[in-house]
Amino acid sequence: RSERDPHDVPLPERSMLGAQQKAWFKQTLRDATEPLVIWVSGVPWIADLDEDGDNWSGYAAERAELVAFFEEIDITGRMVILSGDAHMLAADDGTHSPGGIPVLQAAPLDRRGSGKGGPYTHGPFAPPGFSMTNTFDGQFGIITVEDEGGSELCLTFSGRRLDRSDDEVEELLRLTRCFQVPDRLFDGPIFEGPPVPDDGGQEE
Repeated sequence: RSERDPHDVPLPERSMLGAQQKAWFKQTLRDATEPLVIWVSGVPWIADLDEDGDNWSGYAAERAELVAFFEEIDITGRMVILSGDAHMLAADDGTHSPGGIPVLQAAPLDRRGSGKGGPYTHGPFAPPGFSMTNTFDGQFGIITVEDEGGSELCLTFSGRRLDRSDDEVEELLRLTRCFQVPDRLFDGPIFEGPPVPDDGGQEE
């Protein structure tokens, strides 16, 4: 977001990424062969059109351009967006997301809560208050990817809140999405180490 244009640039020409970063981003995605791509966006992806918005709503023309590009290279079905700049927990399974891409929001650790963007299929959950002694000011997310070597891998996002009064962690939301894995490039284990001597560790 450090490259984004100011709002006095007309919306159709306004860029969040800047020309150089956008060219790099597109080429990186075009070259990607992985079954799952996680894009970390500095600002919320889901938001209604707002020309003064500091998230993707204020750069809606470029967002539409990116969605069209994602569809052109057929990557939307293996992509997830992890968004920042919203002090809350939320997730969307693609229902409200431009391009139908799942979106994850995980925040704000020990910072003040806020709501931004949306709507979401899960949440949002902002901390209920803020003070130096607030017992509910620890929110975070965990992404787990399970790949057992079969025809799919699954991503699970768990949004959690720490209650500092008893150090108990509560799960506020959970979203799981599975992705098809193309034919494996090779058979057998992913890594084979050097042969292990069977003579008690003494090589002949």
